[in-house]
Amino acid sequence: QNLQRGGELRQSIEAPKGHSLVVGDSGQIECRVNGWLWGQDDLMEAFRTKTDPYCAMATVVYGRVITKADALERFVGKVLVLGLGFQMGAPKLQMTLAKGALGGPPVFISLKEANRWVNLYRQKNRKIEAGWGICSNIIEDMAAGRTGAYGPISWEAGKVWLPNGMCLHYPDLKKAKGDKGWDEWTYASTLKGKPIRKKIYGGLLCENLVQALARIIVLYQLLDLTKTYRMVMTTHDEGVLCVKTREAN
Repeated sequence: QNLQRGGELRQSIEAPKGHSLVVGDSGQIECRVNGWLWGQDDLMEAFRTKTDPYCAMATVVYGRVITKADALERFVGKVLVLGLGFQMGAPKLQMTLAKGALGGPPVFISLKEANRWVNLYRQKNRKIEAGWGICSNIIEDMAAGRTGAYGPISWEAGKVWLPNGMCLHYPDLKKAKGDKGWDEWTYASTLKGKPIRKKIYGGLLCENLVQALARIIVLYQLLDLTKTYRMVMTTHDEGVLCVKTREAN
């Protein structure tokens, strides 16, 4: 978190004489994995054909054609595409935009407008929305001790297995009335060594799965690169290589 783009700490890291630092990341990796996992084919086709998915989403929201020249509108489309894929609701969207999401400018909208944007996203991404329902069923299965599988993942009591042999743990799943009066799932966890209960729901499990799968993909990308070049640092989905300057391009 300390190596943000343009930050002084990041700028202070230099390559040795005769060498350059080459930086690459997996663009929109979570959005891509989310679309792939649930079969949102139109989103995947947009990435595949280099059609800008942020402009496409903004076009739906604003009711007119948005291009990269429409910087603010495209930025809103980016926040919607990257932010609403894990079941974010209207109040959180309104707050996220007002805070200046993704390092962008604050955008202030009414709760009514936030609701409209959330609904438009879900109408446009029905397969991803259905994926949250699948994840809700996975939680039910894990709580009941039932096994199952979907795509690259499988599950059993309290665990989701990933394709690299690692698993995500959700021990002691329990359903109870939450603060808002409806049933909520929680599981046993710890915070600073003390036992706590953490909430889990369809969209959050979806986010956990997508991030875990993305991590596996990025790991293998980095391992491939290290066969040829020296990897000196990683930050999230980014790899930093130290190469001879003549090879940097």
